[in-house]
Amino acid sequence: MSGILCSNGAVGQVLSIGCRVQDSKTGHRGVVLYIGPVEGTKEVWVGVDWDEANRGKHDGCHDGISYFKASTETSGSFVRPGKLLSGVDVETAVRDKYQAPPPDSAPVERLLQHAINAPFVKFVGMEHTSKKQSALETLRLVELNECLVSWAGPCSLSLLLPRVTDLNLSACLLSNWQEIACIARQLPKLRMLDVSENRLACVDDPEELKESFVGVQHAILNRMLPQQSWLQLLQCAAMFPDLTSLQVAYNNLSSLGPVPPDALTSLQNLDVGANPISDWNEIMHLAHLPSLVELNVNNCQIPCVELEGATADNSRPPFEHLTSLYITNNPLDNWTTVCQLSRLPALTTLAIGIKIQAEDYFPEFTFAIIRGLTMLNRTSASRKEKRDFEVFYLNSFSKDYFEAGGTEDPSLGDLSPDFVKLHPTYLELVKEHGAPVDGRQKSEFNTRRGKLKGQKISLNIVAQDQRTSQLTVLPAILVARLKMMLKRHLKLASAVHPTITYAALKEGKTFDIPLDVDHRELSFYSLEDGATLHVSW
Repeated sequence: MSGILCSNGAVGQVLSIGCRVQDSKTGHRGVVLYIGPVEGTKEVWVGVDWDEANRGKHDGCHDGISYFKASTETSGSFVRPGKLLSGVDVETAVRDKYQAPPPDSAPVERLLQHAINAPFVKFVGMEHTSKKQSALETLRLVELNECLVSWAGPCSLSLLLPRVTDLNLSACLLSNWQEIACIARQLPKLRMLDVSENRLACVDDPEELKESFVGVQHAILNRMLPQQSWLQLLQCAAMFPDLTSLQVAYNNLSSLGPVPPDALTSLQNLDVGANPISDWNEIMHLAHLPSLVELNVNNCQIPCVELEGATADNSRPPFEHLTSLYITNNPLDNWTTVCQLSRLPALTTLAIGIKIQAEDYFPEFTFAIIRGLTMLNRTSASRKEKRDFEVFYLNSFSKDYFEAGGTEDPSLGDLSPDFVKLHPTYLELVKEHGAPVDGRQKSEFNTRRGKLKGQKISLNIVAQDQRTSQLTVLPAILVARLKMMLKRHLKLASAVHPTITYAALKEGKTFDIPLDVDHRELSFYSLEDGATLHVSW
């Protein structure tokens, strides 16, 4: 049966078996598997297999008659054509979004004025922005998320969108990679392509489509439908010869192996976060990607990190060029994880989560143990701070060091394997900074040095919005770093520039001393434990 139109029939495709549709009311998407009559009715019905398993009512059978085969027992249903939306071409979607008349800002303006009690607030520049976006030939970023795109269309996209570098086609009605390739090859400057949340048929031969994706460096394949295996995602990635960044989050991946030797050779950034990966050995399948510098495994289920002795080819260390690792929201053991990550030779940036920081001095010790680390959980450490943290770490474990066989001359000691496992870079720090004072001795000098741990001071924070809290820091940190810590502590926007004053008490009088020189240490201002800082912005 042919010629059946949906509710958007003026611009949408004619319904056909295999095409994608969307419920006009709920927004649910599915694929058409049947068009025709249903026993006991007179209307024409569309049999849809919905993307969500529980959206339908059956598996394609009705009153004992099988009309189509749905993917699950409850994902199929019959729908009248007038309740569905069919796919549109790229030109229709672009003009509808970027050249439609600008929305009336008056209702929103009135709501905002009432909400903030500011009757004179006005929206400025909306008409100018709308006019600028309507000049399609100037657009570099085109966002067509949830815009019903299902095919390239008859229009020459190279003339319609000649400057586009970033194209978002996520959550559309695309059904196959061939149609995406048809779109991509008409956009010669395309560098980023997002096709997340589309139900795409697997590609049999990626080589056939490679030419269409030349120049695309960043591919986003999150929440692909149906959920695809790692091997299928690798096949998709193989279509992008210039790929440097790949995102495959939320794909229910539990395995990441194996990776063929010729796969992902140019890949620099990989996001496999939000997948139920529960074994670090799966991450190790990525250990020898030759160009990998950034890896995101946030929100997985990884219980531990194991890098010791993990050189698969006995010549190169794992993750040899990895500089950035994001591993938050995993059930990790804090100390063991940091010790293992110290084996990554190029690691400079690490995000490891909030819960893991519950242990005292975790940030300071992490900066000390991972030798090249300069950024931890979006907080940087200067070279001077790194040195202070390293000396602090040496002194904190000096007793353990000497009890484990350490000596003042690191070349003469014979450290126990247990100590080396817990402190893999300690000996390197001894060679660089010298041996700490023997923590077993009870000299006055040693007592004074041993108090370094107690030098961490607690500050009372009073914010301009009257919030009060406490923050514990080392006196050696710079004012610039204290400002970053306060911005995160008070959850201030990144663009905010806080002003800090120290309420100093002298001869019964209080003096406000501004902490206004970013490169100075807190110790310069003689801050004491229990001091009060006033923060405004």
